Amino acid sequence: MNNRRGIAAAVVLLAGCASQPSDQLEPVDLTIRQKPQVSILQPAPGSFITTAGDGMVDVIGTAHGSSILVNGHATQVDAQGNFHARIPAAEGLNVIDAHLSGLLGGESQRAFLYGNFVKPETVLANGVMVRATGAAWDDKDGDLDDFGAVARAMLAQVDLMTLVKQLPPYTWTLGDVSVDVAVTKVAFDQQHAALTLSPRAGGAHVDGGIRKVLVTLSLTLHYGGDWTTTGTVAVDTVAFNANIDAA
Repeated sequence: MNNRRGIAAAVVLLAGCASQPSDQLEPVDLTIRQKPQVSILQPAPGSFITTAGDGMVDVIGTAHGSSILVNGHATQVDAQGNFHARIPAAEGLNVIDAHLSGLLGGESQRAFLYGNFVKPETVLANGVMVRATGAAWDDKDGDLDDFGAVARAMLAQVDLMTLVKQLPPYTWTLGDVSVDVAVTKVAFDQQHAALTLSPRAGGAHVDGGIRKVLVTLSLTLHYGGDWTTTGTVAVDTVAFNANIDAA
């Protein structure tokens, strides 16, 4: 109950801020921490899966929701938050995309190799091994000649609105009062996006951030009628970091 009251108070605060002139708005340090909403447990990252008679692969994981899309197919999530799907696989590299919709939704991806493989001790007549040094990950000179520079260029071109349009309105209810919250626009300073890649055992580590983030919300209060307003949440910097496993 205390959490719901806190959420309702935050929504009312946002609605009040929406009516203030922009030159009177004070900066707010807004930090949101959210546990992973979707996790793929099986297959393991970079698995070598031998060809099956029916060409299907089992995907097992956990999710915070009643259903999830696994490679575009709706899959039920049980009361304990577990899901199990079977997907068709093709010889070679396959990617699993598990997507949970909603305002607090999420997604997880997993890659695996599928086919008939030789034993690890088998000597191949021809092969190639590639080794990437620290400079190949990020030489910090600004040129588009390393993994980090390529990733920063891709981040600068991200169109957040394509993701925002997929978010349905979220409703908080407290007794006879309910509030519909919809994200209508998200923008950030694309020219100053920061992202650094560094190698780690079994993959890579990423640190990054985006600046001058503006989130526009449409708020509708249902209490003795419908009352609609808009509000803008301004965040100076949103930082993120993650470990990427080789797959």
